Amino acid sequence: MKSELFAKILNVVSETTELSTEVILSKCKSDECVAARALFVHFCRVKGIPTCIIRDYLGRKRNDCITNAHSAYYAFHKSSLYFRDIADAIERKLSSMV
Repeated sequence: MKSELFAKILNVVSETTELSTEVILSKCKSDECVAARALFVHFCRVKGIPTCIIRDYLGRKRNDCITNAHSAYYAFHKSSLYFRDIADAIERKLSSMV
């Protein structure tokens, strides 16, 4: 069940940001990758997936990757209208899947 939810969220983020799922899950540090990963982590958390499971899915060993993604989400959200538009589009797509 969780793996299906991960896949749905990841695919919606990938489709909306136009980045491959591999790039989103990678350790790439470009602004686009960080923003997409932050969106992925945010929507996983919104859907109730525990931090430790998100971390394991991302293949990371420490929770700081989740904390950093969470911080990045809010930093991007505050500073970028484009980011907010993408986040809203992802939220609408995920809501329509329920």
